[in-house]
Amino acid sequence: MVELCNLAFLVYTSLAVAEVERYDPFDISFNGPDDPTAIIDGMFQHVNSGNLIHLPAFWDGGTTWRCRFAPTELGEWAYSVADKRGELRCVQGDNPGFVRAVGRHFQFANGEYLFVAGNTHYDIMSCSEPVIQKTIEWNRGYFSKIRFATVTQRYHGDLKAFEPGDDENGYDFNRPVPAYWQKLDRTVAAMKAAGIQADLILAGPDITYKQIENDFYKRYVLARYAGFSNVWFCLGNEVHSKAHYKPEDMNEAGNFILRLDPYRHPLSVHDQAKWYYPGERWPTHVIFQKKNADIATQRTLTMSVRDEKKPVINDEPAYQGEIVDGGAIQAWWGIVMGGGYGSTSQKTGNKTGPYFPEKNQPPDAWANPKSTHGWYMREQSRILQDFMSRCEWWKMETMTDHGRGIFERSEPGRQYLFLIPAGENITVSLPAGKDLPVAFYDIHSRDVEGAIQDAPSTGGAENMTLSAGDEDTRVYLIGGRGSRD
Repeated sequence: MVELCNLAFLVYTSLAVAEVERYDPFDISFNGPDDPTAIIDGMFQHVNSGNLIHLPAFWDGGTTWRCRFAPTELGEWAYSVADKRGELRCVQGDNPGFVRAVGRHFQFANGEYLFVAGNTHYDIMSCSEPVIQKTIEWNRGYFSKIRFATVTQRYHGDLKAFEPGDDENGYDFNRPVPAYWQKLDRTVAAMKAAGIQADLILAGPDITYKQIENDFYKRYVLARYAGFSNVWFCLGNEVHSKAHYKPEDMNEAGNFILRLDPYRHPLSVHDQAKWYYPGERWPTHVIFQKKNADIATQRTLTMSVRDEKKPVINDEPAYQGEIVDGGAIQAWWGIVMGGGYGSTSQKTGNKTGPYFPEKNQPPDAWANPKSTHGWYMREQSRILQDFMSRCEWWKMETMTDHGRGIFERSEPGRQYLFLIPAGENITVSLPAGKDLPVAFYDIHSRDVEGAIQDAPSTGGAENMTLSAGDEDTRVYLIGGRGSRD
């Protein structure tokens, strides 16, 4: 069980040289002005390489300030923050590191690739910490990313993010409430401990958008969370479809964060089925929202921005409870066959369910008319990830439409994915003389342990006929990890 009270970072208060594990956050605490908007920066230098990291510090109440740093190289570091000078020693730990966009996929600093299977809990910060803890545990091992509002807004909890004022929603965006942000620190740290990426939506959804215009707010969030290796930044939710901002506004905000972020966290903005930022440097990846259970539609949308050569995530392709009859997993597979990634959630009604947990209940408290118990997309996400872990999906860049709803994604000669609708079949060409393993599963299965089945290998044959049953779409994997050229 992840304990929210145990933060995954240290606070340095003595003259001793602290040991910090690589990529883990470390706080330098110091006294500063009782003014959250003061600008104070820290400088960290790796002694051997001379590499520098500059980070903004943040106010944490009264005269308490912190500069949160994550070392990226092993060995000695020297730092200077306000009147503090010191050293720390970076040692190897088990943190895989910051996530970077590499081509059309995501890679940890240690070289491992991340398969993004996201979930949505917009207002998780309005919940009590025991419920947040249960929610994170419920997601552990099933979803690799949780997207949620940095500033809780639709169903405010008792703890507010800002002091009262004249800004949007009765806030003063220049006066953060430290206790709220400390709670968010613990939430992000708990997600990190659970192996979950924390995708912070800086503006929205629905209301509380105007803070993205405030440079102090953007700087404060960056200063407070850049030191967490599992943090992503999403500038806003549905920012154009709701006519809040123009692309030039998001370009300004995105470039502001880019200039301040030495770690180059994943950064993008969420909207609907159009990408407004072709060629811009600040977005590390493309985000879409298109709620549609049709596999071909999702594949086409994902592939529409391949010229960007960036990862694509449809963060709202289908919510269970809103698009039922297995539509969420169908949408996900359409995205995967187009080379992208997906997120989901459960929606039991208008603005209700775990994606807006206003009743302060953990996700497993919610039922769905189309499931026998709990939330079945959770199990389907786990199966999909287990299936994809058998291949090196980031190398599968050849996309083929065979007609009749049959799609292929492959690294020719080594590994192939074939998606075949119910009742269809196809005879595929394979590399002669190569004995490749074969596995398959029916995508609507919820049997986490037994869904994926191994089939006889190709035996070096040049052709193989693949078919789906009469009731479900089937995905085949031929080859995969361990297959050699």
